[in-house]
Amino acid sequence: MTPITLETWLARFHAAHGERYDYRDVTAFRGGKTALTIRCVAHGPFQQTAQKHALGQGCPACGYVARSETQLFDTPQWVAKAREVHGDRYDYAKSVYRGDRENVTITCTAHGDFEQGAGTHTQGRGCPKCGNAAKARGRRKDASHFIRRARAVHGDVYDYTKVEYRSALEKVEIVCPKHGAFWQSPANHAWGYGCQRCVHGAPSKREDELFALVRTIRPDAEQSNRKLIAPKELDIVVPSLKLAIEFNGVYWHSDRRTAIDAAHFKHAACAAQGWRLLSIACEDWKTRRPQFERLVRHALGASDLPRVHARECEVRSVPNGDAVAFLDEHHPQQPGAIYAQRFGLYHPTLGLVALMTFGRDVYSRNREGSPVWDLSRFATSAQVRGGASKLFAAARRELGFAEVISYSANDWFGGGLYEQLGFVRVAQVPPDYRVYHHATGFRPKSAWARKHIPARLVQIDRADVVFDPATDPRTEWEIEDTVNAFRVWDSGKVKWRWQA
Repeated sequence: MTPITLETWLARFHAAHGERYDYRDVTAFRGGKTALTIRCVAHGPFQQTAQKHALGQGCPACGYVARSETQLFDTPQWVAKAREVHGDRYDYAKSVYRGDRENVTITCTAHGDFEQGAGTHTQGRGCPKCGNAAKARGRRKDASHFIRRARAVHGDVYDYTKVEYRSALEKVEIVCPKHGAFWQSPANHAWGYGCQRCVHGAPSKREDELFALVRTIRPDAEQSNRKLIAPKELDIVVPSLKLAIEFNGVYWHSDRRTAIDAAHFKHAACAAQGWRLLSIACEDWKTRRPQFERLVRHALGASDLPRVHARECEVRSVPNGDAVAFLDEHHPQQPGAIYAQRFGLYHPTLGLVALMTFGRDVYSRNREGSPVWDLSRFATSAQVRGGASKLFAAARRELGFAEVISYSANDWFGGGLYEQLGFVRVAQVPPDYRVYHHATGFRPKSAWARKHIPARLVQIDRADVVFDPATDPRTEWEIEDTVNAFRVWDSGKVKWRWQA
């Protein structure tokens, strides 16, 4: 192939660019990919290969100016889009739009000029200094909330002036009046943990409250027993009743710190020794103490409720609102299924003293067609001799059921009521969990299902976490961990069945 001469290349250059460039420095080259020094009459020398120049490429500086002049027409459109996102928060007088990836100059009314990618700005990002200030305000807000919670638990024992709050799990500096500064996570501190030099491994304040109650009723009660199911510790044991009580703090008994079957293991170990284990969460004791104190008194054989006989009472259907209020006041698990059939015992002077609710196969997807019923809740406001049997018989007559299923929570109930009613133990149900967040307290895990997570994020004021149930690859557990929500596992349940 005959090589293209210099004169031919120069002719191609002039055909593409006219007299715009000076080629005095182009004297010789070894092919189209050779870099040439070309002079722009406006911007001076630049280098470019012969091929690119012959195809129409020219001075880079001229091209940049041309693009800028062309895109000035897009700047008003970009500003309009930015104002849709940010309102009148920023001044765009110095902004020149050159594409979404190019920086523009933006003026913040509070902090002055800053540069930011045009596309980034219209996606919602703003002044970095404002963002830092907002984060600082958020930390101050969280710090104030933490200090209020801490004082509610510890009173005025500690000095919090050195607290620099970042998250519930990042340790902060707290000052003990006796031993000086110590570091502890806000989560632990708000749940009752304090200066370790003061405590020396002692039980929490609320556990001491529970033990004091137990000790007044059963003087043989012991605390921190490591002999019964050694080497594991049981918080409270009552040898005369073969009763043990676990008092569980949320953080230390969540699956971040404890195996998910730990509570089940202790329950089974106690049962193997012929002991009953009652488990109470610290948060339940704090928020629903009357219900759980009553549970403890009943387990200790020291109920302080009035005594009545079922024959003194009349069976009636209970209005839904009355049933919800009664269960909320007298049952540790609260109301349960709202579609339940409600049977109550009404005493002439005490009013509603016992309530039993049933749902048609609550866990089935075909409730209306199912022949199986569930005994959902039973609660009393008095010691009603024969009350459960009378209500169950009335429900059987009314509903005509031939099979009833129910579940007893190992944490709280021993199952004696079911045996009394003629139920048979069917199966041991594995441990399950509730989710705790300081802004909501305990919620069932269903409240943190994927479809409900956006509502939970609003409820706990975490606008910084965005989650789309349909597209986000993160799991429910990952979101719970991100927002410092804790999964606390129970010791399982027992499934019971009654058949005609």
